[in-house]
Amino acid sequence: LSTGINPHSYPHTPIPGNVFARLPEPSSLERLKTVAAAAYRAPSAAHIAAGPGTQILLPIIAGLVGGDGKAAVLSPTYAEHARAARMAGSEVLETDDLDQLSTASLVVIVNPNNPTGRIVSTDDILALAE
Repeated sequence: LSTGINPHSYPHTPIPGNVFARLPEPSSLERLKTVAAAAYRAPSAAHIAAGPGTQILLPIIAGLVGGDGKAAVLSPTYAEHARAARMAGSEVLETDDLDQLSTASLVVIVNPNNPTGRIVSTDDILALAE
């Protein structure tokens, strides 16, 4: 079991058992992406990638840079980010210095961070993107 599983679940309405026997309807996925785009201030739902958890998305994202790129991970954080980038062939820099991230083609900032709880401000992230 993951040590990150919360023994106190979030309150929710009852979930019918049949929802676990089929994939989400396309309309539900689009609704999710629309709500996520608004919540994260993305330009549109087309800028959102939905997945059944982070683990399946990590190699896909790392593959966007590929073996010719450099990845930088704001650390310490969940180790799979750096591992996925290395498996994709990237040189990986793990650093706790936000300024050092600007040297990479792929930057990973977990926000809020696991396990430290560190929060990087939106302004700092936008400045880094510049």
